Amino acid sequence: MFRDRSVAHLYETTVNVTGLALLAGLVFAMPPSPWFVLFAALAAAADYWNFRTPFGYVSFSFALTLPAEVLYGPSTAALVCALGNIAGNTIPLRRPARIGAFNAAQFTLSVFCGWLAQEGVARLVQTGPAALVAPYVAFVAVFFVVNNSLVACMVSLEHGLPLRSVTAHLHWEAFAHLVTAVLGTMFIVVERTSGTLTALLAVVPALALSYLLNVQHRLDTRNRELEALYDASQSLAGSLNWDTVCEVVVRSSARLASASRAELWVASEDGKWLMSAAVFGPGEAAALGTQIAAGEGVVGQAFVRGESGLERLRGPDGHARHILAVPLVHGETRLGVLELEARQPFSDDHRRLLSILSPQVASALRNVMQYRETEQQAQTDPMTGLANFRRFSTELPRKLEAASQAGQPLALVYLDLDNFRDFNNRFGHQVGDEVLRSFARILLDSVRQGDLVARYGGDEFVIVLPGAGPEEAAAVVDRILQRVHRLRINVGSNVSPTLAVSAGFAVYPEDGRDADHLIRTADEAMYRQKRRFGAG
Repeated sequence: MFRDRSVAHLYETTVNVTGLALLAGLVFAMPPSPWFVLFAALAAAADYWNFRTPFGYVSFSFALTLPAEVLYGPSTAALVCALGNIAGNTIPLRRPARIGAFNAAQFTLSVFCGWLAQEGVARLVQTGPAALVAPYVAFVAVFFVVNNSLVACMVSLEHGLPLRSVTAHLHWEAFAHLVTAVLGTMFIVVERTSGTLTALLAVVPALALSYLLNVQHRLDTRNRELEALYDASQSLAGSLNWDTVCEVVVRSSARLASASRAELWVASEDGKWLMSAAVFGPGEAAALGTQIAAGEGVVGQAFVRGESGLERLRGPDGHARHILAVPLVHGETRLGVLELEARQPFSDDHRRLLSILSPQVASALRNVMQYRETEQQAQTDPMTGLANFRRFSTELPRKLEAASQAGQPLALVYLDLDNFRDFNNRFGHQVGDEVLRSFARILLDSVRQGDLVARYGGDEFVIVLPGAGPEEAAAVVDRILQRVHRLRINVGSNVSPTLAVSAGFAVYPEDGRDADHLIRTADEAMYRQKRRFGAG
């Protein structure tokens, strides 16, 4: 929460107490017209059927507020504004009661200030054509200024936004206000010539137009949402590539939630950590690979609880940042969290769309994970956990091509366990299996990240060292032989036999320019060493 949240609360309380007390005082001092019920009902319909334009939302409710004030006074107009907004906006949209109270209070203050301006201008301008128009122009102008000022201050304090960003759209608000004021003036003319009921009936076509535009906007919005969901579903279902799926997830979720940033966090196998797998928006390069603990922050809490979480922070630019964390759950398995960030609060529609998308995302991630596990198993030797012959045969040509394009050497080391059969024959296959696993750990500990270690077959192993020349390859072989010499195999007796290893290497391009030639050269080098030391 912001440190100025107390200021926002104080401001809200002040407006509420002042406005609602004023409303009670107006109703007591100037009893409203019985027509206020119909006016308020039509105003509620106008608020509920507001429609969106490229510049903002439009409601015809002020077209009823203006004639209510001109014809029946400020108490009737204040009730029409307050009740119309509560019935047409707060209740249908399930907004918090505090928002409804604030709107009722600020509308009352706007009507009252507009009425004071109207009365003041009427006293100043008592003759001529201006006397007929100026008071009502004053009411319209002051109502607009007070209404938007009260709301802008509340939004600025509540969400930590600069006042200038909140008021940036006021030119459009002023235009829409002017249009509804013209409609309200027409209502007044009809009422004075044909009566209140006729004037109210004359409002129906405008409300019908507002209703049709509202329906069209909702249909357009739903169509765009369905199109976005369909595109996301097709993309997620149509790919088993991890990077592609992650990219689709963050881009689709940002689009659906109107978010400026989206980040996909994927859980570790033990569920204790979450790692950033994909980012859409600012800070992408710096964020990838970042880890947080389960339970840490709004993201970690959403993962642990399995429920969406909301957080509001102040960004480095002073603007509010609204964070929405959506857990990704497949069956009983928690796979990760989708984190979204926006300047404006996330709406119920945003959460609804993400609740539809998140199970599809979880299913797609699970499918890709299972595919990767299957691929990994198909390319991994089950005994040692090293790459198997299939993966080695696929990777070596690729690494040779990369070395050729980069103009760099590549070394291939070939190793053979000389006395492996003795371990199997003397101590059993369980000991033999442990020998293979121990030797595999030595190989992995002796190479760099990015080098490829594979079990070529039986007791033969190979290592691919991109960028390594003869000196580097010899150093790796020496390191392996020293660690093997220190290795002691537990065979369940006082005997601690040592493992004998023969090794040879070949270097691209001097010793071979293709995979077969390089393997053959390294194999021959290994056998020369084996014969030299008399290994069988």
